[in-house]
Amino acid sequence: MQVSLEGFEQKFVTLTGANCSVGAPVKVGTGLKALNCSAGNAFLGVCTAVDDTLATVQVAGYASVPYSGTQPGVGYQALSADGAGGVQLDSGGRSYWVMEIDGKAMTIKILL
Repeated sequence: MQVSLEGFEQKFVTLTGANCSVGAPVKVGTGLKALNCSAGNAFLGVCTAVDDTLATVQVAGYASVPYSGTQPGVGYQALSADGAGGVQLDSGGRSYWVMEIDGKAMTIKILL
């Protein structure tokens, strides 16, 4: 047996548009369109799938996202989008629980 949070409380929404990248934090635009975030944006969730017309966005649960800049610590961290498909520490950002950090891959696992 091993410790795992995969699948914990995961929730997804399907939005219009193919304007997001898989693995990137996304926001919602006019017409319920999934959009990649600009630097400093609050994010709704993480894009998990995209095709020509629709995008699936994970809005709750345990998710992996890349980070840039200063490595976040474990525990509650204020985060925002970094504008390059990841997240960054941001004192004005929304608070997320960082569960795991992979400094080599520059990814964190958070609870959305």
